[in-house]
Amino acid sequence: MPILEVSNLQKSYGTFDALKGISFAIEKGEILGFLGPNGAGKTTTIQIILQIITPNAGSIKLFGMDAFQNRETVLGRMNFTSAYVYLFGSLTVWENLKVFAMLYGVTGTERITKLLKEFEAYDLKDKKAVTLSSGQLTRVMVVKALLNNPELLLLDEPTSSLDPDIAAKMREILKEIHRTRGISMLYTSHNMAEIEAMCSRVIFLSHGEIVANDTPEKLTRLIPNHDLRVTFEQDPKELAAFLKERNIKGKISDHTLQVTAENEDIPDILGALFKSGHKIRDISIQEPDLEDVFLKIAREGAAKK
Repeated sequence: MPILEVSNLQKSYGTFDALKGISFAIEKGEILGFLGPNGAGKTTTIQIILQIITPNAGSIKLFGMDAFQNRETVLGRMNFTSAYVYLFGSLTVWENLKVFAMLYGVTGTERITKLLKEFEAYDLKDKKAVTLSSGQLTRVMVVKALLNNPELLLLDEPTSSLDPDIAAKMREILKEIHRTRGISMLYTSHNMAEIEAMCSRVIFLSHGEIVANDTPEKLTRLIPNHDLRVTFEQDPKELAAFLKERNIKGKISDHTLQVTAENEDIPDILGALFKSGHKIRDISIQEPDLEDVFLKIAREGAAKK
């Protein structure tokens, strides 16, 4: 049984269709990447799941229950964090977390202490929230989101504004939480490398519609072209004529040939270069990644608009 099941979700604001009947599910223990350009419908979807706004049509099941008919029960088993949500500025970190703990029905302070130490934020407990840096606030918001030991965690840009070393530690902690507690996660980020590292499956939204839904590895196959870079020992004379004769489109600069070609064509190109007698010093092949897929979907969506 899926932890979260979204069916035909629709939301309009006047004549603008923010969501056009999207459907997807998250299985128990799954980390699902939820991606798309600004305005694609990600935030609207999350706000509907959290029951902050009401859809025009469609249904949501959480933990096998109708989310709207069991609001208090399902919200008590999940949590949310975003880089764009703030704490009560005049309260200290500890006071903020104590307030949220009471709202979530968490008694005592042991869990607050444990999570602050786990996320290396215990030294922030007496700081007023308004004085926190963006990185510090992000860490505290993740602590807040784990107070009620949720079964489903909605993560909106959880490593935004963090230094690279802290961001890497945050990802490792989230992975450990996922491994040891089996928490399901809906994960949004503009860092495609982070999504590839964290998520077993990815959904791309564009203009309120799901345009791709698969593993990161399979999604990169949407882009058949690879970037081939060949560096020669010396100036590759007559290389331009060689490329023209074989109808290979490439750029020659500073003893280096750059070619964009489909994966299956690369062995033939390299074989032809070796046979031609050109002395090759180095070869590198850059495969497409989720960043390329993201840009492709964003450009296609903009072209249709």
